[in-house]
Formats: sequence, structure tokens, C-alpha cells
Amino acid sequence: KEEKEGKAVKEEGRERVPYDEQTRELFEHLLQLDMASFSGLAPEGGFDTDRVRNLQNFALAWYIRCLTFIVKATPPELFMPRFVERFPVLNQLWMDLNDLQAETDTGKAELTRLFCEACEASPAVLHLMAHETHGFADVLMENYIMIRPQRHTNLYNRMYMPWFYKLLWKCIRHSDAFAESFMRHRNSVWAVENFVFMNNSFPAAVVHLLGAVEAALSSNQAGDLITDFRSTLVRAMEASKVLGNQPDQAVMIGAKVIEKFLEGGEDDLRFVLESALPDIFACGLAMLVGNTFGSGRGRQVEDSHPSALQHVKDAIHLLHLLLVTEPIKHKLPDAELREVLRHNKNRTSVVAALFKCCCARALPPGPRVQALELLACLCFHDIACSAAGIQEMHHALETAHLDTLDELKSARPTSSAQISDMFKADGEGAAKGKGKASAEGGRRNG
Repeated sequence: KEEKEGKAVKEEGRERVPYDEQTRELFEHLLQLDMASFSGLAPEGGFDTDRVRNLQNFALAWYIRCLTFIVKATPPELFMPRFVERFPVLNQLWMDLNDLQAETDTGKAELTRLFCEACEASPAVLHLMAHETHGFADVLMENYIMIRPQRHTNLYNRMYMPWFYKLLWKCIRHSDAFAESFMRHRNSVWAVENFVFMNNSFPAAVVHLLGAVEAALSSNQAGDLITDFRSTLVRAMEASKVLGNQPDQAVMIGAKVIEKFLEGGEDDLRFVLESALPDIFACGLAMLVGNTFGSGRGRQVEDSHPSALQHVKDAIHLLHLLLVTEPIKHKLPDAELREVLRHNKNRTSVVAALFKCCCARALPPGPRVQALELLACLCFHDIACSAAGIQEMHHALETAHLDTLDELKSARPTSSAQISDMFKADGEGAAKGKGKASAEGGRRNG
């Protein structure tokens, strides 16, 4: 009894207060308190706009926050049955508030947050919203969002938009029908254009929005819906006049749509290569590497955040796909690739970023190999990249830590005979050297 009543229980990584009848009674009381008036917000005789506005100004946001607190802080068995029972009324309230198109409606925003928290806490609630509530996808996709330069509007969007796109993401991952509604609706591309292409004021919302895009592209859909949606996104990227202002975010969206888009064939590859996208992706790689590993030469960050490292890996893979994999696959003439690189204003900064990736021990071997192959491609096809590459290589050999033979042995046990064969295959220089020079040569070959 003492353990049940005196200690919080952990459930799915969050602290929850002990189950008690008082909390249940409070939740029941809150649900009954205003539900009757909520049900009458949109009577058959007409929509009582003044009543809704008065309600949200004085009571609704705080009322919903109380419900959200209980949903977030207590076990699902306390709130879930009653929440499921009352969800149609809450859903109708959300639609009525959305019809008002208020620019900073905290009542609707808190209601969206309540839906998201309930989905996180209970798979049954998520299933109810994504599968069993007819028209809920269309309701969410019609969500009214206002973008204005005013400070209060930006603060409102920064606070509440992540909850909306997180809820959308969860529903899309759970339901293919929801994913279909997302890809068919005009607001999905509008959101990508406005929040990914045009500004970086809402990074938390962008993460969830891109997650929703990726989930939709990974869903099971009949016909050409996914292909058409992916093509729409790529062509919107190509046509954008402002995407170059957000090159790091361009890489994030490009990593999700470009690879499958290129499966269309050589014409699609030429379409991308002839656009400004390779230059934007190159700038994005340089920016992401600078943010992750530092802008100074030789600086290493071994404990970079996993999401930052993933963005760097995506950027390397994206450029490798465009400049190495697909040109080889389609036997693109060297002259065409040289022309693509000649128009890439950021190619020399990419050389420095790729050298940093090659030396970054936080990256796994695969992306480092891709970075090395990209370097070879850039230096082979472009003399400016070759000059930058020589400078970076000279600096890397002087300052970067290269694994010694002993470190390689400890990391991956290898017989002396295999080591000897490796050196013979690489060249006789290390074996023939003497003294200190021989040791240095062996270490570098290693």
C-alpha cells in the first residue's frame, strides 16, 4: 500500500503520479463540467460565434490544460475510457474553433496538444483518432495556420505548431488512409514550402513535419500517389527561389525524396543535376558539417548529437548519390559532370567539409568511405577542387590523428601474415623504409 500510494510509477519513460480515486473524480468532474455547453456550441439553428469567443478567452485554454495535465501525469487506465467516450464532442469543438480562423487561438492549440498527449499515452486513443473517427484526417489537414512577422504570432507558432505536426506524424505512421489524405491535400506541400523552404524560425515543427512526409512516403498506397507526391516535392524544390537560404533544411527534405525520385531514370537525374539543387545540397553539407564538427580545421567532436550526425550522413549520401552513384549507373559523360561542378559555387567548401568527415571518428565507416569517393570525384573533375584537396590533405596528414598499427590491431585482431600481405598490396615503401621514417610510413599506410 505504501509503495502504491507514495511513489510515482514510470511508464514509457515519463513520471506518472500514483493511481488514486481523487484524481479519477477530478477528471470525471472536469469532463462533466462544460461538456454540455461544448455540445451546444454549434446548434442546428446557427453558430454562436460570440459564445465560442467568450469561452476561449476566459475558460477554454485553462480548462484544456487541466485535462492535459491529468492525461500526461496519470496512467492511461484512469483517463482513457472516459476520453474515448467524450472524444466526439472534443473533436466537434476543435472543428468549430478552427472554423473561426482565429490567428492565435490558444483554446484550439491546447486542444491539439491534449490530442497529441493522449495519443502518446494510449495506443487505443491513437487508433480511435487515426482509424475510427471518420473525417479526422481532413479536419487536421484543414488546420488554420497564420504566418505573420508579428512577435506574438511567431511565439504562438513556435509554442504550438510542433504539437500539431507531431500529432499529424503519429496518425500518418499509424494509418495508411491518413497518409493518403496528407499526400492528396494541398496544405501538405504548402507547409513544406513555408516552413522548410522559406524560413527556419520553427525548427521543432520542421522535424515533425519532415517526419510526417517520410512516413507518408513509406506508407502502403495503391497507384501512383506516392510517386506523384514525391515528384511534386522535388519540383517544388527546383522551382523555389528561396530554398538556397535554408540549405541545411534543403538537405533534410532532399534526403527523404531525391533517391526514390531518381529511380525514374536518366531524365530525372538530368533534371536534378541541371537545377540549382546540387549547389544547395553542397552548401547544406558544408553548413551541417560546420555545425556538427566545428568550423575550424582539425577540430573533432566525438560526442555529437545522434540527430546531427544523421543529418551529416544524409547529406553525404545525397551528394554521393547525385555525383557518384547515379552518374556511374547511367554512364553520364565526364563532360556533363564537369559542367555540373563548374556551376557549383560551393564545391571548394565541400572539399574541406568532406575532409573533416573523413577524419571524424564519430561517423561510421560507410559515410566516411562515401566522403572519400566524393572527394575523388570532385578532385578528378574540377581543378579548383584539386587545389583545395591538396591543401586539406596536407593539413590532415600533419594534424589529424591517424590510427597506428597497434590501434588497428587492438580494434580488429589481425595475424602478422595478413598485416604483411596488406602492406605488400599497398606498396613496398613501408617495408623498405628505415628508422623513424619507416615507422612513420607504416603508421600512415596503416
